Amino acid sequence: MPSWGVHLGIANKVLKNIDNIDKNLFMFGNVTPDINNGYVIKNVSKIIAHKITHYDGEKDFKGYRRFYIKYAKYIQDPVILGSLTHLMTDYYYNNITYTKKAIWDEQRENIIGVKLNNGKQIKCNKEELRKLKRNDFRIYADYVYKNSKFEDLKFDEKILSVNQIVDEFAITKKESEETIQYINKYINGEKFIIDMCEKHEYLMYTKQEMENMEKECVQFITEFLKRIKNIIIGKTAGFCYGVKRAVDGVNKDIKENKEDNIYCLGEIVHNRQVINSLKEKGLIFIDDIEDAKGKTVIRAHGIRKEIYDLANKKGIELKDYTCPNVLKIHKIAEEYAGKGFFIFLCGSKEHPENIGTISYCGKNVYVIEKEDNVEEALEILKNSNINKLLIISQTTYSLEKFNEIEKRVKSKLPKNIELILKNTICKATELRQNETEKISKMVDYMIIIGGVNSSNTKKLYEIAKANCKKCICVETAVQLDIAEIEKSNKVGIMAGASTPEESIQEILEKVEKIIEI
Repeated sequence: MPSWGVHLGIANKVLKNIDNIDKNLFMFGNVTPDINNGYVIKNVSKIIAHKITHYDGEKDFKGYRRFYIKYAKYIQDPVILGSLTHLMTDYYYNNITYTKKAIWDEQRENIIGVKLNNGKQIKCNKEELRKLKRNDFRIYADYVYKNSKFEDLKFDEKILSVNQIVDEFAITKKESEETIQYINKYINGEKFIIDMCEKHEYLMYTKQEMENMEKECVQFITEFLKRIKNIIIGKTAGFCYGVKRAVDGVNKDIKENKEDNIYCLGEIVHNRQVINSLKEKGLIFIDDIEDAKGKTVIRAHGIRKEIYDLANKKGIELKDYTCPNVLKIHKIAEEYAGKGFFIFLCGSKEHPENIGTISYCGKNVYVIEKEDNVEEALEILKNSNINKLLIISQTTYSLEKFNEIEKRVKSKLPKNIELILKNTICKATELRQNETEKISKMVDYMIIIGGVNSSNTKKLYEIAKANCKKCICVETAVQLDIAEIEKSNKVGIMAGASTPEESIQEILEKVEKIIEI
């Protein structure tokens, strides 16, 4: 891999082609993947495993693609973008080295020699080639610094926020400050890697070859960064907190109870891929608590109130993964039903979440599925002779529809009726819907990823379709319309709250290949 000095030299030139970015954070991000195993500071940290995120051996250099696919939704973060630039530099320089300088055996399994910059060929193995390569890149790193202008890096608390995004990163403030101090000494000419080299001469590359590689690498990265601007991925795409809590929880239960059957009352989330994965691991799905013969998981959508009593009578242990936001609605509904309120519940009558919520509403409840139901709901309220009304909503209901229902109810509700309105739409749902609307207005092709029976996914599709003429809702990459994507200039991607990260990455990888990133 190139010396991190070469990395910073490349990054400094790439920066000139990027608008509106924090240069300090970008440059630090470019060093971040190498703050590991002493690449920058001996034993400073073990942040990232090179064989996982850089490349695998000499035959697979596409680590940067895996990194992009995994963290594409955060690609505007300057530290993430800097790290991607680092991985792309690794790919470019190593690809050149192992394809143009290395001599392989006939099976292309082992390195048996290397082509030197003077035209000669010498025998060497893989480790010896790596040593020669490091030597060249270290020398060239000093050359880059002598011919480039760099600004000192400064510590910024935002550097540490990258730990919350990249699974492999776990850098501390102290390590960041030590790294910055080390880099700044190098920038100011107080430390030279060239002194570490065994020979002060180019071995594989000439000075001209290095200069050409530098220009071509900058161009390679710049073009890639321009192209990925044509794919916009929602930051809120994928598992919400409640779904992640349920899926992680049941996976842990399966792992810890290998000897016993675990049951799940209904689909834990509305996603076929998640369900099939859990079935393969041994989770048994049932539709009736009477069919449970052991520990039973309660889905994220929640269950009817009476099922808790039935399970208790049967001696069934329940693992309750009801979303905390749904439990909050149950509490509100039960409280106001006890106070004598009539309850309007906005959402689908058949949705499992609402089936559970209705059981907490008492007898005086009406489910408003769409805006046109308001008049009938108000007529039923009138005939009940109840003068107190509570309006709540399914957590994944359309915010736009909820606001319209509120507007219609207020315009026609008699003045003697006390109205309590609680927007119980999950904040994550609201943010996802708002982001979907925003993205769908920016692209000419919109992809919504999620289960066919997922309520929140359907609503995202409705929002996207209202703003983007070409829109598709898919579960897997097989369903993508390749022809339409090829004709599109800019593609948007959003996923429902029960869509796993693997599905999003699969779609992104397919789109990336179609538009030839």
